[in-house]
Amino acid sequence: MEFAKAVYKHSNNTDFQGNPLIETLPIRLTVDKFWDAVEDLVEVPDDFESLDVETLEHKASKIMKSVSPTSEYYDVYCDFLNILKEGLAERNPCEEDTVKWQNQVATAKYKRTRTTAPSVKFTGYSGMGKTTLFDSILTLIKPVFRHPEDGPMKWEWLQIVYIKVDIPADADSKEICLIIAAEIDKVLGTDYEQQYESLTRRGVLRS
Repeated sequence: MEFAKAVYKHSNNTDFQGNPLIETLPIRLTVDKFWDAVEDLVEVPDDFESLDVETLEHKASKIMKSVSPTSEYYDVYCDFLNILKEGLAERNPCEEDTVKWQNQVATAKYKRTRTTAPSVKFTGYSGMGKTTLFDSILTLIKPVFRHPEDGPMKWEWLQIVYIKVDIPADADSKEICLIIAAEIDKVLGTDYEQQYESLTRRGVLRS
């Protein structure tokens, strides 16, 4: 699969400087540039009243898929970018402390204290446009970056920036893990879902 190559942009924030996971993320767009990138309107012909029913139905369908962002779109976009960066601030792969932490996490003796990953909750009634809002925002950010061998980390590897997961309300822990694995497979072209199912069938993992 083809992945976007990481291009590093110096951060003005001293908390983020020298962190390749953050400095490869897109620079925040201004309000005007964000609006131009997200807005997707449909032109309604002046003679729409004379169009046949089938054509009107098609035009109406396109209008339903159009995007007319509000100020809330930009607020959520800024919050989302901030969350991505803040979550990576303490995970700089170029720092020795991060490498030690990763090695500890991989052992059975590691005890988690608190998470350093921030979050945001965005709720609303069904049909209010929550999915449209987030789908519009995600088009502005690549889901995966390929860090080159000659980059800051000195080896080639893939960074998953985000995955979008739709979890059914009645899903159990096994189903949630399978859904997450399937979404990772979509962006990386891997087979983690099959591997997880194989391990659960053999009793290596329990749901």
